Amino acid sequence: TAEKTNDIPAINNLVSAELLESDALKKDLVLNYFSQFEDIYKTIFATRVRGLSPAEKKIRLRLLVVANTNDKSIGTSCRFDMLRIQETFTDITEYLGIGFSVDTIAGDRFNKKNVIGAVEQLRGSPADILVFYYSGHGFRKPTDKRKFPFMELRGRGEKDYMTNSMNIEDVYKMLLGNTKARLKLVISDCCNAEVTATNTEGTPVSGKKSSGFDWEENN
Repeated sequence: TAEKTNDIPAINNLVSAELLESDALKKDLVLNYFSQFEDIYKTIFATRVRGLSPAEKKIRLRLLVVANTNDKSIGTSCRFDMLRIQETFTDITEYLGIGFSVDTIAGDRFNKKNVIGAVEQLRGSPADILVFYYSGHGFRKPTDKRKFPFMELRGRGEKDYMTNSMNIEDVYKMLLGNTKARLKLVISDCCNAEVTATNTEGTPVSGKKSSGFDWEENN
């Protein structure tokens, strides 16, 4: 019988060879030979993190949190949301090494007038970042065709939720018109259905709520 040989091809079988510079190693090309889970792929396309320049370190992130903490049904969860969002952006800005300030409209400060005033004061330089975050009741008005919810901003003793409300889109437009900050982020954690709609009920799901959204240092 013939003696078995290994499967390594002889050098004579090599048709051609080409040295590729690192700039030529695109993902589509490398994925023809390696999976995204292999070390060589991870090494080539690993995220590079750089430090901030002196100018970038002057960037300031200003956070405005609006939370309906006095509400009997959701006040406790709104308070937790308020604390979590402050903790998250505190961690992010400390990691980046940029400035940070926060203002909260909650408790007895919670009403439409104070929210509008705080949004008007939420300004920044062309390099700054502005973040608006709302946690509370939200709803959709039948006569308003916008896809974003209305924040229910009734203060203590106020009854009319239709008048004491503000659309999330209005907040964004105010920020666009009032400030030159390079980034405006508007986040709402609320319902977006007509108030006359019937809530769907089901068996409660076991488990606890997460501690907030995670963030990735490389990103």
